[in-house]
Amino acid sequence: MGFKERRRQVFLSEEQYQFALSSYQEVVYAPDGLLENLKKPEDPPDWHKSLMHGLGDGQFNLLLMHYAAGDPIEPLRAQLGEAVAPTGGELPRQGRHKTQAKDTVDTGRGAGSSHKAVQRTRQVFGTMAHIATGLVGEHMVDYHELKRPGGSFPHDSSHRFTTGASVAKLNCDKRPVNLSIEDLPKVPHKGIDAVWQHRGGFTVTEAKARGSLVVLEAVAANKAPKELKSLDDKTLYLLLSTSAAEEGDGKTLVQMSKEWVHDRISHERIDPAAESFIRADRCDRRIVLVTFESDGAVTHAQSLTEMELGVPAEEALAHEAHGVQKVWPKSAINNAAEFKKNRMLQRQQRSANQSSPSGKGSKPRKGP
Repeated sequence: MGFKERRRQVFLSEEQYQFALSSYQEVVYAPDGLLENLKKPEDPPDWHKSLMHGLGDGQFNLLLMHYAAGDPIEPLRAQLGEAVAPTGGELPRQGRHKTQAKDTVDTGRGAGSSHKAVQRTRQVFGTMAHIATGLVGEHMVDYHELKRPGGSFPHDSSHRFTTGASVAKLNCDKRPVNLSIEDLPKVPHKGIDAVWQHRGGFTVTEAKARGSLVVLEAVAANKAPKELKSLDDKTLYLLLSTSAAEEGDGKTLVQMSKEWVHDRISHERIDPAAESFIRADRCDRRIVLVTFESDGAVTHAQSLTEMELGVPAEEALAHEAHGVQKVWPKSAINNAAEFKKNRMLQRQQRSANQSSPSGKGSKPRKGP
């Protein structure tokens, strides 16, 4: 039986699984890894306690990884004791990699390259959760944007919009994203989420999905630049990513800005007439946020979990509500994108000044 057939978690790839295993072994079983350092005198104080915490946490996550990959249950039950008392024995090894002593000390302090490696198992689970959340978000936003101007489409249908539909999606298979395992590959793509045509107009939409609006706004209030006054502006600033242009000189662009859409639209394979309108910014642009407080989000997550466990899509929990939490219009996006671009330019200028011969340390010396 192949990996895809035996895995219990459909979001887990074989590459992610092997990466998590090798990363764990790199830190724990290296000649100067965590187990070896637990045999050394404790210096600084509580160092062993920190190492034990990291080791137990890592072993428990590794146990979950083996379960997600479809490993037999009985051996996993025997290994459960290792996750509770991590120094009582050893797990099967997948190889060795040299770990520096300083990295191992840093691991106990929550820093260093080994600390990062210990967290990779968690990151794999985080990636799977992110993809699942993203699929729920893109599905819900697509149906929200479809219905907003009065459009309709059979729910979770694999067919395309018919020619002449009053509201139609022009990219990404020319249909809304389905809540299905088959549509998972659409989530990590780097292009435009949706290009909509409605009664002669066009809208470019970016779907954002997060676990909680409360948490997102708390992070935004703390991390976004203080110059931004409203919480909405701070939250939007945090949501906007940056990436290199795919055309021209490869300069950094702010997501959903006029320049970013102009750069990405040629890859969406839409009608040339529609593309020319969008390149000229003769369209609306919207960023739409879904969180688990949104109407229907929890039901969608439950339905996806059922499908992930093998329940046929037509038998999974019904998910008809497609609520959204927040919408940012074109004007707000323009302001946030311009602010973010200016911040990037300022950082680049400071970096250039510091690296130039006349930059840091070029002030004239004072006399004796």
